[in-house]
Amino acid sequence: MPEIIHVNRPGAAGDIIMTLQVVEKYKKLHPNTKVIYYCDPFYKDLPCLSSAVSEVKPSSEFDFNLSNSVNFYGYRGYPLLHHLMYFFGKEIGIDDTCYSYGFNPIFTPSSNPILNSLLLSEKKIITLHCTAGWSPYKNWPMSKWQEIVNRFTNLDNFTLVQIGAKGDSVLTGVTSTVGKLTISESIELIKAAYLHLGVDSFSNHATALFPYTQGIILWGSTSPLEFGYGHNVNMWKPLKCSPCHKQYDWKTLNPDSKCLLDKLQSYDNPLHPCMLNITVDEVFAEISKLITLDD
Repeated sequence: MPEIIHVNRPGAAGDIIMTLQVVEKYKKLHPNTKVIYYCDPFYKDLPCLSSAVSEVKPSSEFDFNLSNSVNFYGYRGYPLLHHLMYFFGKEIGIDDTCYSYGFNPIFTPSSNPILNSLLLSEKKIITLHCTAGWSPYKNWPMSKWQEIVNRFTNLDNFTLVQIGAKGDSVLTGVTSTVGKLTISESIELIKAAYLHLGVDSFSNHATALFPYTQGIILWGSTSPLEFGYGHNVNMWKPLKCSPCHKQYDWKTLNPDSKCLLDKLQSYDNPLHPCMLNITVDEVFAEISKLITLDD
């Protein structure tokens, strides 16, 4: 009779992708294991990307007594001592300092004409993901992203495709799929991309699925040492307070999460220096190292 393990990660998408990488490694070490994955129904298609997952259930059905469970990693109050995937591995019983597990995601055929058209295009895709949902302190100003787009003066061989959730600000001069793709469809697009540009969100973790997608990831309130991947160009200008892990909801729920260095901030327009200190010239210089517009 196979061993059954129950994995509960309600969300968010990036955390689910990281736990799936750990589950894949566990399955390789214990091939007869049956994995039941519990998550928020909004993310129910994500565990299906992994062949190691046998069954997906809503987190509301995860009925286990966790009174004696151990939080291995703490988080929020101080920097993690290891990559978060290391701690996810500890929780599942893998004591491994290597966090670059990776796996080959399984994509079901999509009926979305927007995704299918992009996948069939002969042009090379550059995906852009400008808005993290967890905290504005992960985000680079949209005006700077627009400057990056404006510098692509010859796009004969490339298509700039912006991904994101409904309600995200949309750049001009790009093909926008904002609010038009599921998270799994966005991951499939990233896996087909020549290059990914973005911030610390689920798309950062998607670049680490096999085969790796080269990415340029901008970091603010979080750290590439905690959540990043070595195959990417990780642009981070840490301050004394970095990484602060400050959250999105400081306006109503966590007033202590407001950035104290952001003197002119508003809730909808944070001006946190850890991100503002990254310049357009620096980012485009890294892009230019990885592509030529005549490529």
